[in-house]
Amino acid sequence: MSTIKNYLSLVKFSHTVFAMPFALIGFALAVRYGTPIKLLFQNPFEFHVNGQVMHGLNPALKFYLKIFVLIIVCMVTARSAAMAFNRYLDRSFDAKNPRTALREIPRGIISSPHALRFVIINCILFIIATFFINKICFYLSPLALFCSFVLQLYQKIYAVMPPGFGHGLIFSANWRLSCCNR
Repeated sequence: MSTIKNYLSLVKFSHTVFAMPFALIGFALAVRYGTPIKLLFQNPFEFHVNGQVMHGLNPALKFYLKIFVLIIVCMVTARSAAMAFNRYLDRSFDAKNPRTALREIPRGIISSPHALRFVIINCILFIIATFFINKICFYLSPLALFCSFVLQLYQKIYAVMPPGFGHGLIFSANWRLSCCNR
């Protein structure tokens, strides 16, 4: 349990939760503009097929729930990979700075190879999640990861955007593309 807590602290998971609304804005806009309005007001457990009333989870709702979960997975894994990679790159600077010397990598709580392994695992999970959204998201996932890493590095130097804005922008674009390419 303490290992999980250490990795959550490494990537500042509380900041991931703070950035989540930016990613979900893209989902909400796509649902609003990519869904027939009548679908939003139907009974989610009743749908019509060839004039007959069927019971169960509405297939359209099932699709949106799947995409919703996948977007959350993508957001968490991309941001975790970017944050851990940032901490991995800055480990020597963090060790010299009294304010950051208590972070997980400089203190030796998480070793550098384990942090890098954590980055790779999160990148793989991100790419797998994009595969289940659609082909274009999957093909663009390396670009999204690259942008996520670059935004994470430069956002801390030049704080011109609110935290999480860049990640939200990436996932908003991914979701919008997925609506156009079902």
